[in-house]
Amino acid sequence: MVEVQTRTAADTFVGQIIDVERDFTDAADTEMLHCVADYKSARYSILAPLQLGLLAAGEHPAHAEKELREYARLVGISGQMRDDYLDLFGDAAVMGKPCGTDLRDGKHSYTVRALLAAVDDDERRVVQAALGDPSCTLETIAAVREIGERRGVPDSMRADMRRYAQQASAVAAGWRPRWREEAVTFFELLPLWSVERTM
Repeated sequence: MVEVQTRTAADTFVGQIIDVERDFTDAADTEMLHCVADYKSARYSILAPLQLGLLAAGEHPAHAEKELREYARLVGISGQMRDDYLDLFGDAAVMGKPCGTDLRDGKHSYTVRALLAAVDDDERRVVQAALGDPSCTLETIAAVREIGERRGVPDSMRADMRRYAQQASAVAAGWRPRWREEAVTFFELLPLWSVERTM
């Protein structure tokens, strides 16, 4: 268990470094974004708890290492997409925090990647001017949000989140009949609940 926690702490540290590097690249590709989601959040929030739970139950997680990692990675990706989506397209009153924080901070998130892939040249200038501008106004954030909505970015992001969540659910379904039915059902439902809970 100590080994799992130590390795997870190291992975999270690596994820933070990759996260910082991502924001200094001109265009973070999808694989880099997936890598950040995997190292920075999936490993400590999904993979390590699964491994620790199996160890506590007397089973060694190495027997299911590949599928545990795949499940955690997919849940981490869909969860990070949800967080990025909500930062621009969420309801600030429901979330309890302002929208557009990632944009102001210059984060090359899933949302920024989706926006830049969908816009024309004039719209790209608006998005890029807001990206990394800590004094970006609420009106500018609203304009970027409107551009994204007009270009169908929220719909495409929701579809991507659900696709990764469904893939994770399919991995969990493969754990029958090895593990208890109620546990498998929980891990099947968790990814979809996670992406739907604040939409």
